[in-house]
This record gives sequence, C-alpha cells and structure tokens, in this order.
Amino acid sequence: MMRVGNGIGAIGAMIGIASSGYFLFYPDTGKMQYLIIVLMFLIPSVLALYATLKNKLLLIIVSTVWSLPVLFYFTYYGEGTIRLLICILVFYLFSYFYVKREMKASEN
Repeated sequence: MMRVGNGIGAIGAMIGIASSGYFLFYPDTGKMQYLIIVLMFLIPSVLALYATLKNKLLLIIVSTVWSLPVLFYFTYYGEGTIRLLICILVFYLFSYFYVKREMKASEN
C-alpha cells in the first residue's frame, strides 16, 4: 500500500528522472555535462525513488543533499520552466516529513 509520503517522494523522483532525461538528450550537451547530469541529477533521483518506496529516511536526506547544488544552479541560472525544478527539493522534503510521521504513527 502506497502512503502519502511515498507518493510525494515518488512524484518528485519521477520528475527528477524525466528532467535528467531531457537534459541528457539536449542537443548541445558535451561529455562533461553528461557526467554532471548523471552524477548530480539522475543518480540522486533514482536513490530518492528507492528511498521513498522502501521508507529509508537517511537515504531521502542523502538524495536531497546530493541534488542541492544542481537544483540551486538550475533555479538561479535557468530560464523559464527550468526554474521550477526546485519543486523536486520540496517533494523530497515533504516526503521525508510524511514518511517520518507515518513511521512514528505505525510504532504507536
């Protein structure tokens, strides 16, 4: 059964994976940009998806902190809708707090 926290985190991770797919196939991407996109955007999104589905709080925090630099870069220097990628960070943080609350409620 998928809970609210898992769903929110999964949505954020799917947005991250789809966005990284967009940037990977962008026509003006060099070799270094591929490395940055995979290491700083795709891997944290996949890790966040795994963490939210398995209720791993530490991994949610790790993926959030790992993706901070690239998300802040896109938010500051991005144009148009690219600036909205900061919503991924919001999804990760909401997921963390919802999963933490649901785990605490299931203990009682």
